[in-house]
Amino acid sequence: LTASGSGSYSWAPAASLSAPTGASVTASPVSNTTYTVTGTADACGVIPSATITVTVNSIPNISITPVSPLITCASASVTLTGNSTTTGAIYQWTGGPATAGYTVSTANPYTLVVTDPSGNCTATETVTVASNTTLPILTAGSDGDLSCTKSSSILTGTSGAGITVVWNGGTLTGAASPATVTSAGTYTVTATDLSNGCSATSTVAVTGMTGPAITVGPVVNTCQRKTDGMITLSGQGTGLVIYAWSTGSSSSVVTGLGPGIYTVTISDASPCTATTTVSITQFPDPIVTAGTSETITKGQSIQLTSSGGITYLWDPTVGLNNATIAGPTATPTQTTNYIVTVTGADGCSAKDSVLITVINCDISELFMPTAFSPNNDGLNDELYVRSPACITQMGLQIYDRWGEKVFSTINPSSGWDGTFKGKPLDTAVFTYYLTATLSNGQNMNRKGNITLLR
Repeated sequence: LTASGSGSYSWAPAASLSAPTGASVTASPVSNTTYTVTGTADACGVIPSATITVTVNSIPNISITPVSPLITCASASVTLTGNSTTTGAIYQWTGGPATAGYTVSTANPYTLVVTDPSGNCTATETVTVASNTTLPILTAGSDGDLSCTKSSSILTGTSGAGITVVWNGGTLTGAASPATVTSAGTYTVTATDLSNGCSATSTVAVTGMTGPAITVGPVVNTCQRKTDGMITLSGQGTGLVIYAWSTGSSSSVVTGLGPGIYTVTISDASPCTATTTVSITQFPDPIVTAGTSETITKGQSIQLTSSGGITYLWDPTVGLNNATIAGPTATPTQTTNYIVTVTGADGCSAKDSVLITVINCDISELFMPTAFSPNNDGLNDELYVRSPACITQMGLQIYDRWGEKVFSTINPSSGWDGTFKGKPLDTAVFTYYLTATLSNGQNMNRKGNITLLR
């Protein structure tokens, strides 16, 4: 503190001053203090004085959390946080940000400087970040093996206290060690230190001798009343594969089988075998119908019909528009017996036939009998126009010798039974008149005599 304007100076309070007198003294108060300086009296006896107040700023307090920061495998970084109760404190990390928080990922000492709002007072704090990233020591154990006589293998991975050891691979997911496996492959063991989250891994191989294997197919089933089933196998193994069937066969393909269950065992160069069973099913034949026999005139067509399957084959093919459908159109030129082979969805087949009788339609083929004997003996009991299939239109009238009409019809299939008005006529000669149109377009008119015999 410096005073002027007087010959001598006296300061009070003097407790925190470097000297109680003098024009310039040094003040070191611990709190805000007002100092009074008194000078020498002047000629008028007036003693001059003056005051000055010294304000004391506090040093900011400081702390850093966490107190013992640690970087681990589980926590690759740590956030350091500066704390101060000084209102408006200013933070500055040495070599880092001007913020209270500082995230670091390296183990080192870190220093924080806190300044009060006046910029005159500072405080410094240092914290050391340590590191614990040591991997656990892991012993994976030896490789494993499987065979047809050894169905499982035990994997043994070990480490120290506080270390978890688990296996992964194949059907294993996080399985605790030791772990049992039943399939060949590569397995990974992981040891994890719970204190720092650090892990070490290793792998072991499990080899296997699987022995022979059987692939079935194709299988041909059999049909009703047949023994034509067939089984084809494919055997995989080491070296020569040997087949032993329940039928006594030693082949990969067996034939001539009826319905039933068949067993085969195969072996190879290993001490292992494989066995499987295969079923042969006997399917019923399809129920086939080719329709009823029909009579047509030469030049006419008729549709054949069949059912009972998914594929059809007609024989002979002559006269058919398509021999591979269920209902082809037939136009045979002569009487033909058509045979249809029908195959069902299961591959089984059956046959049926239909007779198509072909009439050669011509006027020369059309005639009237000259006599008939309606005596109920089953022979010539009715009078018909012969070859009625050729007739498309017809008129037939029969008269007795007195000219009275005793019968008439326009139906070729309608015959006269020798009666008139419900009574049998006696033996006599009658006259007929016949008009007809044939299916080939020919027309005819004919007259003649008929003898009724009793």
